[in-house]
Amino acid sequence: MELIRTCNDTYRTLRILGLTSSVRKKLGGQLLVWAEQGARTGDQSRYRLAMSHAQIAEFIGTSRESVTRTLANFRRGGLVEFRGSMATIPSVAALREYVERR
Repeated sequence: MELIRTCNDTYRTLRILGLTSSVRKKLGGQLLVWAEQGARTGDQSRYRLAMSHAQIAEFIGTSRESVTRTLANFRRGGLVEFRGSMATIPSVAALREYVERR
């Protein structure tokens, strides 16, 4: 079961990164993949994100500045919160809807 989940997460990550050109969609999609692995309470997810903005940028294939700017937009919109290395997605559905908008 764990192997299936890992394969599905990898497939989603490759799909997000390979088929998406928007930083908002790449970063938001990857945050959603990580949120699925986190502790869920209703529609909220909490997980440890022990990566710097530069590491995230390298992972999704963009610049550190773009990651910083996009995360700031997500924070202002109430879509993600950070406390140290803990990331909280208050509403996974709201982030998914925001990411999927054109």
